Amino acid sequence: MGGLIQAGLTILNGPDGSMLDYFGQAESVEITDGDHGHESLTATIPMTEESAFRWYARTGVLWAVLSALGHIVFEGRIEDVAIVAGGVQFVALGPWRSLSDRPYTALWSKSSTAGWRPATSLDFSAYEPARWEIDNNNRLYIAPRKNETYPTGVANDVGTLTYAAPHNGERNITVCQFAWQFFAPTDWIIRLMRAQDDFSSRAVVSTIATGNGALQTGAFFATFSGSPRLIFEFFNNTGGNATITQDTGTNYFRATAVRLATATTNKVDTTLGTTIAAGTRTVTPGSMANIYVGQELVIGGTVSEMVTVTAVTATTFTAVFAQAHNNTDTVKAIVVYADEVVKEIVSKTNGLNSDQLRNVTGLIQSPGVDLLDIIYEDAEAGSVVSELAARGDTSGRQYEAGVWRDREMHFRPRYSVSRTWQVDALNVEVSRTLDTMRNQMYATYQEAGLRRKRTSSTTPGSGNSLGVDRPVGLQRRGFIDVQTTSLTQAERERDNRLNDTAIITPRVMFDVEALYDENNQGPYPLWMARAGDMVILRNLPPALGAAVDRLRRFRIKHKRYLVHENTLELTPELAPPELAVMVGELASAGGVRR
Repeated sequence: MGGLIQAGLTILNGPDGSMLDYFGQAESVEITDGDHGHESLTATIPMTEESAFRWYARTGVLWAVLSALGHIVFEGRIEDVAIVAGGVQFVALGPWRSLSDRPYTALWSKSSTAGWRPATSLDFSAYEPARWEIDNNNRLYIAPRKNETYPTGVANDVGTLTYAAPHNGERNITVCQFAWQFFAPTDWIIRLMRAQDDFSSRAVVSTIATGNGALQTGAFFATFSGSPRLIFEFFNNTGGNATITQDTGTNYFRATAVRLATATTNKVDTTLGTTIAAGTRTVTPGSMANIYVGQELVIGGTVSEMVTVTAVTATTFTAVFAQAHNNTDTVKAIVVYADEVVKEIVSKTNGLNSDQLRNVTGLIQSPGVDLLDIIYEDAEAGSVVSELAARGDTSGRQYEAGVWRDREMHFRPRYSVSRTWQVDALNVEVSRTLDTMRNQMYATYQEAGLRRKRTSSTTPGSGNSLGVDRPVGLQRRGFIDVQTTSLTQAERERDNRLNDTAIITPRVMFDVEALYDENNQGPYPLWMARAGDMVILRNLPPALGAAVDRLRRFRIKHKRYLVHENTLELTPELAPPELAVMVGELASAGGVRR
C-alpha cells in the first residue's frame, strides 16, 4: 500500500456486515475529507477480468474501510464500481452521503403571517369569505361587513383564516402563540381550530374570546395534538340571525406576533415569580431557561398579554407590561433550536437505511439560538444541516457538522475538537488579497408580511497597527441574507459572518515533510491531518510578529492524500491565487515540489 505501512483496504458486505475481502495490493488509493468528515476514497484493485466482473455484478451495498496503525483512515459506502484495465476500481463516499438518500420536508417554526389564507366553501361548506373583510398584511384580520346578515352557528357564513404545514411533511403543528384584539357583538365567537390538510377531523383548540360589544385584548399560547392545519373561525353564536349595522371594521378580530411551531421541547413554561403593576418591570421568574433579549413572551393572568424582553440576567428579565400581574401568572413562549432539527434528520436518515448513519445524538450540541422561521420543502438533508451550522450560536461561533467515524453525526462549535499540527514549511510562496475581505456587514431579513428589511451595517474592532489583518482607510461592505423575521437573529448571523470576512487571510503554498504535534512530538503519518485541523508553520521567522500570524496559522479546508506516493495535498480556508490547493508532500526521494 505504498506509504501506508501496515495498512489495508477492507471491503465489507455493508457497514455492519461481514468482510468480503482484504486488499493489500490496491493501487492508486486516494482519500479525501472536507467540511463534513470522510469525503471519498478511490482505489484500483489489480485482478483478473473474471474476478472484476464478479465484483461488478455483486448485489447489495458494499462498505470500504481503509485502516492504518489501528486507526480508521476512511470509511464509507462504495457507490461506483468500474472495470478498468487490469482490475476493478472502487469509489466510496463517506457516511455524510447518507443525508442525500431522502429529501426533507418539515415546518419547525413560522413567525410570518404570509401563507395564511381565507378558507372557502370548496374547503369546507360552512366557510364564506365573500361576506367578510379578510387580510394577512402583517397581521391576521377578519371583520364582518356592514349590512350583511349572518345566520347563527357554524353551519354557514363563517369567516376564516387558515394555514397548513407543507403537504405530507414530516411534522404537524403542535403549538401556537399570538397577541389578539377582538371587538364583536355579544355572543359572537372567535376560536382556533385544528384539522387535517383536507379540513377533515376539525377540532377546537380553544375559544379565544366571546363578543361583549366592547374591545377585548389578550395573548394566547397553547399546545395541542399535532395537526397539519390551523383555522381561525369567526361566527355569530347568538341563537338567531344577526345583521351588522356598524361600518365594516368596527367589529373585528386581529392577531399579531403570530408564531406556530411543531416542537415544544425547549418552550418557555414558567411563572412570573414577581407581583407587579403595569410599567417597565424586572421580574424573577421561576426559571430563566430559554428566555432571551428580544423574545416575545405570553404572560397569563386576569388579562393576558404579550411582552418583549428588553434585558436579562441569570435570574431576571425586564419588559414593559401593559397589565398588572400576580407572581403566579404564567410565562410561556415557543423556542426552537437547531439541534432539534439535526437530531430529527439523523433519526429519519437512520429510519430509511439503518446501517448508513447511526441514530445517536451524543455529539449533537445546541447553539441555543431560537430559530423563528424554519420551513423546508423537498430539501436535501445535508444542505439543511449545513445551513443550520452556518447560523452559529449566541457567542458568535459558527458550527460544524459532519461524520468522522462510527457513522455518528456531530454538530458542534466549529473546530472545537480539531487537532493542531506543526510543520516546517519549505519553498514558501505567500500572497494576500482584498478580494474576499468585507469589514462592514449588514443582513437582509423579512418582516411579518415578507417585505425585505435590512439591519444596520456593523464593523469589527480596530485592526492592528500594521494594517495587515484589517487595512486602515478602506471599507468594504457586504451582506448576508438571513431567512428570519427576527431583527435579533439577523444581527447575530450578520456578526457571525463578519468574524470570518473582516480579516484578510493570506494565500500560501509550501512543501512539508512531516507532521508534529503541539509538543513537537513526531513525526506522525501525513494522512492524520484532516479538514478542520490547525496547521502552524513553526519555522517562519518569529521576528515578523503579528503581521504574519494568520500566515503562520491556518485551518485546513480540504485534504487529499495519495497513498502510494505518501503525498498530502491541503486546501486552506483561502486557496492560493493560481493553484487550487496548497501542496505538502513527502515523496520517496524527499520533499519535492510537483
